[in-house]
Amino acid sequence: MSLNNDSIETAFYPMSRSHAHRAVLRSSRMCRAALFVLSILLFIPSSGSTQDSVPGAADAPQAFTGAIVLDAISGQFRDDIRAGRMIDELGGLPFNSVIVQVRVYADAYYNSDLVPRALGISESFDPLDRLLKGLRRKSAKPDSGSSGLASGIESRSVYVWFDAFRVANVNRPVPVGETHVSVAHADWLTRNADLDTEDAGGNQYLEPGLDEVQRHLSAVVRELIGRYPVDGIIFGGLEYPEGDSRWGYHPAMIRAWREKTGSRGQPEPDDAVWSEMRRENINRTLRNLTRAARDARKDVTIGVFASAEGDAPASLDGFSETVAYRGAHQDWLGWMKAEEADFILVSNHHAESSPSEKRGSFDSWNAFAAEAVQSTGVEAIIGVAGSLNISLDVLNQIRRTRGAGLSGVALSSYREPIQDSTARKVFFRALAKTELAPDAFRLPFPAREVAAETQPDPADAFPPVREKPSDVATAEPEAMPDLEIPPPPTADSAGAVEIEIASGSMVGDSEDPSGRGGSDSDSEQSRVIEPDAEAMQILKRRFPNIF
Repeated sequence: MSLNNDSIETAFYPMSRSHAHRAVLRSSRMCRAALFVLSILLFIPSSGSTQDSVPGAADAPQAFTGAIVLDAISGQFRDDIRAGRMIDELGGLPFNSVIVQVRVYADAYYNSDLVPRALGISESFDPLDRLLKGLRRKSAKPDSGSSGLASGIESRSVYVWFDAFRVANVNRPVPVGETHVSVAHADWLTRNADLDTEDAGGNQYLEPGLDEVQRHLSAVVRELIGRYPVDGIIFGGLEYPEGDSRWGYHPAMIRAWREKTGSRGQPEPDDAVWSEMRRENINRTLRNLTRAARDARKDVTIGVFASAEGDAPASLDGFSETVAYRGAHQDWLGWMKAEEADFILVSNHHAESSPSEKRGSFDSWNAFAAEAVQSTGVEAIIGVAGSLNISLDVLNQIRRTRGAGLSGVALSSYREPIQDSTARKVFFRALAKTELAPDAFRLPFPAREVAAETQPDPADAFPPVREKPSDVATAEPEAMPDLEIPPPPTADSAGAVEIEIASGSMVGDSEDPSGRGGSDSDSEQSRVIEPDAEAMQILKRRFPNIF
């Protein structure tokens, strides 16, 4: 039986497709859970092949990359026991790539000589090393009760997610040490048009336009890639905060704008020269970080998170009107044209059923990404937000991504892959039987070949990482000339960062797999959508092999 959007929609809404009936059914959690199980039992193809089930599959890639994001929230891999449990479950899940967050607030979920270890991690435990060794072992074939059915995945590629600019949150009462960059170099923090260093959530960020920031980040990346045999690194948060054009007002940057334009005062947020300066700061950061990673190891694959906030443009020419370009100053279409990275991870985080979302937002951004891939030759995978959608909608978004002819998906996240968490096992079984079946996979993206004439001159390359941070301070990135660094602000502006309760979980922390670095409330992070308990008991008796 062919499985397409119409048939699976009918399975979930069998009574009527009128708006009234659909609204009633959407409000009933019990019905949705029962219908989800029934639809999976009725429509999962037995062969594991997805070619007939995907609208537009004839134009889709014959193989598909499936990744899952492991964010650092709630101490999921903060000690050996919890990391082991995660590795065991991932061994039965249908993903051939894993994206591990290794930096949250300018800290390290790995062993580093340059940045402080994340709070709550024992000095004797290396989270990244544990995950690398565990995830790369051959996946055991799940038994009949497993939720994964991922036999055939010999090994998983491991990418590290490196969030560059976010360094602190002033709402956290437990301070970090004096060597933390937010304290030791408070003069590196960017500011908004009101000259505040904090965004609406209390987060603080480094100023991309400062040469000192570029050198610091490049050294940290070189150490990370030189020390761990990861398959690749994905740079996140390469944008100014909040996407509203009101950030980047560091005193040194204002002086640079004055010198460039001959103006006085400070620029308006939408000033053309000012906007282009900030956009180039982000571009320069990506070039320097890419160079640093490849200087550490030539074969490392480079990815970068790309914002899909707001409405998608109708064509490539309209990208300059997007929130990413105008507000966050992130020209990811330009990155693709210049081949700055091996692939783009488009954070297409849109909720299917939210009243504030347009149903077509997800598909419109997919269509734009596909057009960008066709135009530039740089591949794109699509970030799907499970935390914003129920299981059916996540499955449909992944299916539609394949239909759009894109190269893969990255599900955010392992912690909350779907909103209706009681359907987690069924969801993963459905995913393993359809869109991420073993025969749908292909190898992850290889590192892009760099022509000899475009490689950095060895004499100009960064020196190797040494034991002391002072030894790497001579690494020179692509510089912004003649920027005078102002004196540091008062101690009150430095802010505190990072708090964890005794159990090791963070308080008030929320990582956004888009790389933006937003914050949500604890209640939202722990939100679980559950069907009626009595209905679940009926389902378990009726379908014992599923639960």
